[in-house]
Amino acid sequence: VIVTAAAGNDGTDNDAFPYFPASLPSPNVVAVTATDRFDALGVFGGAGSNFGSVSVDVAAPGVEITTTDVGGWSERSGTSFAAPMVAGTVALVRGVRPDAPISEIIGIVTDSVDRLPALGGVIASGGRLDAAAALLWALSTDFIDTTGSVFVDDIRWLSARGITKGCNPPANDRFCPTAPLTRGTLAAFVRRALDLPSPAIDAFTDDDDSIFQDDINALAAAGITRGCNPPANTHFCPTRTLTRGEMAALLHRLLG
Repeated sequence: VIVTAAAGNDGTDNDAFPYFPASLPSPNVVAVTATDRFDALGVFGGAGSNFGSVSVDVAAPGVEITTTDVGGWSERSGTSFAAPMVAGTVALVRGVRPDAPISEIIGIVTDSVDRLPALGGVIASGGRLDAAAALLWALSTDFIDTTGSVFVDDIRWLSARGITKGCNPPANDRFCPTAPLTRGTLAAFVRRALDLPSPAIDAFTDDDDSIFQDDINALAAAGITRGCNPPANTHFCPTRTLTRGEMAALLHRLLG
């Protein structure tokens, strides 16, 4: 049985001051802290959510939660209202992976979180629960060529969010983790990650036969790419691999 346990509401570090049952060193216990609508650790009742970079596994919404109460409904805050969010997600994952061991179920829930700066180094997973991503992860088939890769968790994270579909369509049962990245493939990754709309432009003259043409044009329309042959920039070079310098330029435009 997987047990989700509230981490406590004293605003203290469970690594130093254990809080039970959340701090029980049992592999079937998931310790849950609470976050607010801004993805920060919850503050309530003069204190706030307990934390712990080792002993607290995951965060979930637990501030101003509408819940049942005697005679109707009320708004409550605390890690006790975050823990059921995780319990429900564990149940969803177990529903589609009924024969999976406890460690795999918990791993799917904690590895698929939305990692957040405010939670990094504060709780073990560094992130807030993402029920949809956990369920997609549980439903997805692992790529057959990623076992043993140091990037397997990153690849699963991308797959759960639909950012990657594999490297061998239409089967797409391989990721090709050691293959070089083409500029066209990168365009597809970035477009899916940002959910960019269909483009209204045809920016380049050398991508008409590329399966990534729409992705490439979507990046151009968003100002993320300018082409591969400056200053003319009439070409995108979709089959050419990406240099680290080009990656720096793309990320600068994307994030800056």
